[in-house]
Amino acid sequence: MKTLAYRSPGRWACLLLLAWLGGCAQVPTHNPLARWVPSANHDIRRPVLIVLHATEQRSAQASLETLRTRNSGGPVSAHYLIGSDGTIYQLVADEQRAWHAGAGRWGTITDVNSASLGIELDNDAQSPYTAAQIDSLLRLLDDLTARWRIPRTQIIGHEDLAPDRKNDPGQLFPWQRLANAGMVVTAASPGMGVEIEALRTGAESATRADLTTVGQVNDLAYGNYDGRLERTLKPLPNGVLHGYRVDHNGKPAAVALALHHNGDAGISFVATVPKARRKGLATTVMRQALQEAARQGCTTTTLQATDVGEKLYTNLGFRHLCVMQLWERRG
Repeated sequence: MKTLAYRSPGRWACLLLLAWLGGCAQVPTHNPLARWVPSANHDIRRPVLIVLHATEQRSAQASLETLRTRNSGGPVSAHYLIGSDGTIYQLVADEQRAWHAGAGRWGTITDVNSASLGIELDNDAQSPYTAAQIDSLLRLLDDLTARWRIPRTQIIGHEDLAPDRKNDPGQLFPWQRLANAGMVVTAASPGMGVEIEALRTGAESATRADLTTVGQVNDLAYGNYDGRLERTLKPLPNGVLHGYRVDHNGKPAAVALALHHNGDAGISFVATVPKARRKGLATTVMRQALQEAARQGCTTTTLQATDVGEKLYTNLGFRHLCVMQLWERRG
């Protein structure tokens, strides 16, 4: 008995060591709610967006320290830092999630850190960016967009995803250099139009909506929880742009905006809140807007269709006229 008692601690120590080492090994994470039936058909998650930042610090060395520790808001990092002399530093592997974006969104992406690569540029937000720095940035962007198959139009500033709290890389950032390299946020979609008398507008009486309401419904429809479209439309004069709405359960649920100019009704901001979709409300509000446009002397109507709205407009009687492209001017 004494011999067994003397040897047992070493034996148990070895078993505990093996168990601890096994716990540290990289193993797949299995959901206990599911039966694990592994498939070999997978790879790592890929970033779909690149976010550009200005460090707003005095030097690259100071920024390297911050990006490996914390700032006033807590721990921060970025995948890359580019010094003013053009030196490129990498701090986090491309396939890992750096902490650079913070609260914000880009389209339907609400967790930007999980979907993006972050690039910090050594700049105090008051000085022009150096030529060497932008040359290095363009080389890095060429590399990242090619390797990760990120569209070259998916390169944005921190200010784009968090406009209420961020303004970097700022007005001195040379977006035109990126535009010259084919890295500009653009969108192309069908331009549609028709003579109003050829449309099936019906005889619905129009219910007017102020521009604030049009913006609010669009923000709800597109998931803009920061209210960006409401802020865009609210300052505009209601007499120039004509807003229309259809209610559902006592609240505005579908809206449209019309600009009457030289006999044409330009339609935009057609949207339906998610809880009221598939009820024909967008069709109703469009018919209201067009019926009112005809009463005010408009004879034609034009619009730029989204992928979602194209079917609606085709069913109303619109036809394709051209391809329209949107360009975003920055700086």
